[in-house]
Amino acid sequence: MAKIPAKLASKAKQISVLLMDVDGTLTDGSVTLASTPDNHALEVKTFDAHDGQGLTLAVTAGLRTGVI
Repeated sequence: MAKIPAKLASKAKQISVLLMDVDGTLTDGSVTLASTPDNHALEVKTFDAHDGQGLTLAVTAGLRTGVI
C-alpha cells in the first residue's frame, strides 16, 4: 500500500464529517421498479457492498457520516 504524504495526512485529520448523496454515489444510478402485494409502486436501489465497507471504515476512523 502506498504511503500517504504527510501534508495530505495532516489535511485529512481535519475531516470530521462525510456527507454524500445516494443516487449515483452509493448506487450505480439505476432504478428498479417493483410492486408491493397491495399493488403500490416500490422503488428499489442497489448498493455496492464495497461502499458499505468504506462507510464502516469511515465510522471506525471516527468520522460522522450522513446522507443528503
